[in-house]
Amino acid sequence: KNTFFYGIQGVAVDHNNNIFIADTYHNRILKLNKQNISISLPKDNKNYNITTIAGDGNNAQTNGQGINSSFSSPFALSFYQPTSTLFVTDYLSFGKVRKIDTSNNVTDFYTSTEFINDLALNPNASMTIATGGGSSIQELDTNGIKITNNLNSGERKYSGIAKDSLGNLYSSDITYNIIRKNGNLFAGTLGQYDEYGFQDGAVGTAKFNSPQGLAVDSIGNVYVADSGNNRIRKIAPNGDVWT
Repeated sequence: KNTFFYGIQGVAVDHNNNIFIADTYHNRILKLNKQNISISLPKDNKNYNITTIAGDGNNAQTNGQGINSSFSSPFALSFYQPTSTLFVTDYLSFGKVRKIDTSNNVTDFYTSTEFINDLALNPNASMTIATGGGSSIQELDTNGIKITNNLNSGERKYSGIAKDSLGNLYSSDITYNIIRKNGNLFAGTLGQYDEYGFQDGAVGTAKFNSPQGLAVDSIGNVYVADSGNNRIRKIAPNGDVWT
């Protein structure tokens, strides 16, 4: 357990390069920037200012402003630039997506009957979520209303999802240790159930081990938290993987 963080699960960055952190076991949302220098983190020569923007540390699901709100294991984060809104999956609240506005007001955006383990925002602020331990992928409209039931099929388990600027959906398939694009093989080697490894290369050659979180840059490169290999992997738009 760290003085500042305990069980970090999600991060997001805004247009001013402020970093938002889901401090999961502390049940709070933090904001990290380099203004008003206050602390130096271990193994880092840079000084940062860390503030709690939401969550009182209690394990609950209370809406309110700033530290007058509460979370129950906040997990994944996504920042919507046009409205400066931060979205949070509140994992142990049995399927809630919460949103935090520019005044740090916390409200419920969507409530499911299943755990929500990741989310990805579309350019128009509609949302894709992975629920039920990643077995179901659903689409929500801009008001938090479900508009599709299940985009997944078979026995895949998606631990991470991301969208690019064109609306393509990338997903970490931890059942087969591959990365999919719109449901199809995009990177890695599609083999037997739970087959894993570590190998860079083209589609059919590269291997992953429990791929988790994903991010897509402005030119279509995909970054993967390859959890079982303790590596960050990069995937080119053609599916080639390197470390």
